[in-house]
Amino acid sequence: MKRYKRTALCCGAGGAQMFKEPEKGDMDINVLRTEDVRSFTEQEIEDI
Repeated sequence: MKRYKRTALCCGAGGAQMFKEPEKGDMDINVLRTEDVRSFTEQEIEDI
C-alpha cells in the first residue's frame, strides 16, 4: 500500500470539512483508500 502511517491520506473531515461539498478531484477519498487497501496482499498487511 503506497499510503499508510506517515504517508496516509487525510480524510478531509477535520475542521468542519464534513459539512461542505467535496472538492473536485479524480475520485472520492473513500474510493481511493479502498483501492489502496485492495492492492495490498494479506501478508503485506500483516507486516505493517
